[in-house]
Amino acid sequence: MKNHPDKKDLAKMKKRIFEPRDDGKLADAFKIFEIPEESIFDLSHIELISNEKAILDNIDGIMEYEETIIKISKGDFIIAIYGENLGFSSLKTNSVVITGRISRLEFER
Repeated sequence: MKNHPDKKDLAKMKKRIFEPRDDGKLADAFKIFEIPEESIFDLSHIELISNEKAILDNIDGIMEYEETIIKISKGDFIIAIYGENLGFSSLKTNSVVITGRISRLEFER
């Protein structure tokens, strides 16, 4: 399993990357091109659309798949999605789109 930075480490990394340096070019580039933090810091991105769709980007893999539960791995965490008639409308190397009637989302270690 990968070791991921804790909140203090992430804050230091953000400060180092996003605070303007002497020339400020790197920080300006991230802002201009709207590069999301999750792509820089290897974080997952989760979007819920009502209770019918979940979009998960930057994941490591699928741990469990049943009609009532889907478990996704990301580093030291498991993202568990519970509901009814759950399935995948899109599967890619590091992202998934889950559809069905989502009742809850949990993070497990």
